[in-house]
Amino acid sequence: MKKTFLRPLLATVAAALIFSCQQPAPGADEKSKDTGTTVQEDTAITDQTVSPDEKNVIRLLAEKGKAKGPAIKYMPEWKAFGWFTAKDTIVWDVNVLKAGNYTVQMEWSVDDAEAGKSYVLTAGGASLKGVVGKSGSWETYVLKPIGRIELKAGRQEIVFRPDADFSKGALLDLRELQLTPENE
Repeated sequence: MKKTFLRPLLATVAAALIFSCQQPAPGADEKSKDTGTTVQEDTAITDQTVSPDEKNVIRLLAEKGKAKGPAIKYMPEWKAFGWFTAKDTIVWDVNVLKAGNYTVQMEWSVDDAEAGKSYVLTAGGASLKGVVGKSGSWETYVLKPIGRIELKAGRQEIVFRPDADFSKGALLDLRELQLTPENE
């Protein structure tokens, strides 16, 4: 009698296990029951998209930026981008959760002889302009406030680039920009 009872129970458990192993993983492409077409995962936010941390601070690390230009170089040993021409630019894909004014801090290094060149940070229609201050040497990074910028909520590009042409030398080595919401 025990064998008769256990066989249907074991068959049911085995069928349930087989069925569950055939189900797609959460977030995987699935067939729509209504149309039979493939439903794609939302890939708008990628691992390179910068989102605010738990305090709503947006940290634009060099390693998350996309370099554009003829000579800009990412230096992994310094975790920074080195600028060599006025045509070099960094672009970050950013998901801003809260619209408003943000205080901007910059972490950079520059040889004192190269300091003094102008830069601009843009986001949407807003911009923040400044001049690269001295840090002491290429090996000495400093983190200082450089101003404020107004950000709109939503996905956008934030761009850092030289604000004027320069024919020799370098702009700076940029490690990070931190954007902290005001009035929090």
